[in-house]
Amino acid sequence: MSLIKEVWSHNLVEEIREIYQYAQDSINLLKNSGIDFEKFKKDGIVGSDFAELITTSGAVLSDSVTWISYHSCYDFGYLYRILTNLELPKKLGDFLEDLVYYFPVVYDIKYIAKAKFVHYGGLQDLAETLKVERIGPQHQAGSDSLLTSKTFFKFREQYLQGTSLEIYKNKIYDFVEPPQTRITNPPNLTYNTQTPYWPPDSHNSHY
Repeated sequence: MSLIKEVWSHNLVEEIREIYQYAQDSINLLKNSGIDFEKFKKDGIVGSDFAELITTSGAVLSDSVTWISYHSCYDFGYLYRILTNLELPKKLGDFLEDLVYYFPVVYDIKYIAKAKFVHYGGLQDLAETLKVERIGPQHQAGSDSLLTSKTFFKFREQYLQGTSLEIYKNKIYDFVEPPQTRITNPPNLTYNTQTPYWPPDSHNSHY
């Protein structure tokens, strides 16, 4: 069982929308969910300050910290850019090598769910299937993070008893395609290290 006592939502200064391409429908969805990008520009955390604080906190660069996520390819791409202040690598293999350095232990619940059985829909759909209750508004970072964590632990309790999580470690959905049929022990999957991975119409993640 998960013992989650507190959840924080960190709002960063939102400069990336003015520099990079983004999906307008995603921005509209976040605005309709209560995200105030103009307020973030004024009161949000500066990216370099956030990078320094999260690095010195011990949350990154440590294999004793486990990151739980849901379909988090964009999230980790954004975190990588904030932490390194660099453009994303052109090749998937190079990016994943760097990613494991900063985040040694990552579990993506969407990858795990699709590896166990064919799962369609989003985080909310999976949570409702598992009868996990959401606290707070949807598409807000704090509420989504809490729901992701609770869903992960509930899924592990119901479907992963006696299964080593090692086979799912660092397999992020969209970077690694899971098996499409329900199996107990999905085979080891390899990354295509020769194909550029970052879509030209990529959009931002919200924290």
